[in-house]
Amino acid sequence: EVAFRRAGAEWVLSVRDEGEGLPDDDGRGDGGLGMRLVRSLSHQVGGELVLVPGPGAGFEIRFPAEP
Repeated sequence: EVAFRRAGAEWVLSVRDEGEGLPDDDGRGDGGLGMRLVRSLSHQVGGELVLVPGPGAGFEIRFPAEP
């Protein structure tokens, strides 16, 4: 599931699946290529990466609506 919405002064990109979830490090370690790309995107837009509890894997990238 992918969603994109405005929440007040922020844009929120949400991604969730029904798989096994994130590794035991909750995505905070080096992780795989996918999580490194997500962290890089979050940084590029000046946003914050928020992990969403399961089941499955889920996260949000929250970033300012105005530069």
